[in-house]
Amino acid sequence: MTLKSTNYKKISILALILIFSVPLICSSKTSSLPNNKVLPKKENPVFYVSAHPDDWQIFIGNKVYNDVKQGRKVVIIYTTAGDAGREESFWRSRELAANTSVEFLVDGSLVDDEKNNNKCSFNMVNNHSLWRCTYGKVTSYWLRLPDGTPSGQGTLTYQRQSLKKFYQEDINSLQTVDKSSTYSSWEDLTKTITQLINKEKLDNRTSYSIYSHSYKDVFIGSPGDHSDHIYSGKLIFDLTDRFPVKKYWYSGYNAVNQPINLSDEDVLHKLDLFMSFERAMLYDISHSTYSEAPKTYFNWLVRTYYYEEGSSGLNELRIER
Repeated sequence: MTLKSTNYKKISILALILIFSVPLICSSKTSSLPNNKVLPKKENPVFYVSAHPDDWQIFIGNKVYNDVKQGRKVVIIYTTAGDAGREESFWRSRELAANTSVEFLVDGSLVDDEKNNNKCSFNMVNNHSLWRCTYGKVTSYWLRLPDGTPSGQGTLTYQRQSLKKFYQEDINSLQTVDKSSTYSSWEDLTKTITQLINKEKLDNRTSYSIYSHSYKDVFIGSPGDHSDHIYSGKLIFDLTDRFPVKKYWYSGYNAVNQPINLSDEDVLHKLDLFMSFERAMLYDISHSTYSEAPKTYFNWLVRTYYYEEGSSGLNELRIER
């Protein structure tokens, strides 16, 4: 059966089943050399930028899945808390749910609904305190910047702050939702990301790859992308790392304007990851993201589009298998 013949109703029913019974997916030395030998180059991690705690699962989850399955180290950088202007318990629950997705990604199952098994602590990067979590070969960094809303106007809860306003210099500083850090300029923020990446790289002699939200609307038509997606992309576009890097840009909301391009297997991998997030949110605060717009989420889950920087754009949009 091809995905194009799979109807939306069937996928939606499957999604609801997965919320309460997440199926199994895949599970996923360097010896010392004599002093006169050149040390072998190490493979650097693959970096993923996620504006909100559930973005990577929805928009590029099958690519992350494939990297982990192939034994690569993965680093996920969450730029905003995805708070939607709501109370602290909401964004903390979303963090917990994203870490649950990581555990599912690594183990292929959920061991304990009541316990988050990631090891987490604050780390200082460029004089900013960042929440860092590790599980298996996956490391997550949480910048905890305020959700800017789709338009970029920000919310009253966090003084109308947003990445968009910060980039456009409409505000002079940007404070995290937990008030653990304040960024004084866009350069301060990009420098922090650069230092974070260099901290996690294993070998400066080899290039590394980073996948981020596209900083421009690749596809014509509505809906336009979320402001946090676009300006997280601009954040990565502005990095000034002196080491070789390959940048890839993945599409967000407006991927719905393109044909379905994933196999059933790819969709199920994305669905597993997103529904592990969904199940954790339901368990923790009885909140369901998927139920707010099932058809919309279905349309995102069956598509993954991204392109490499420097490519010709639309014709280069593809999915690696």
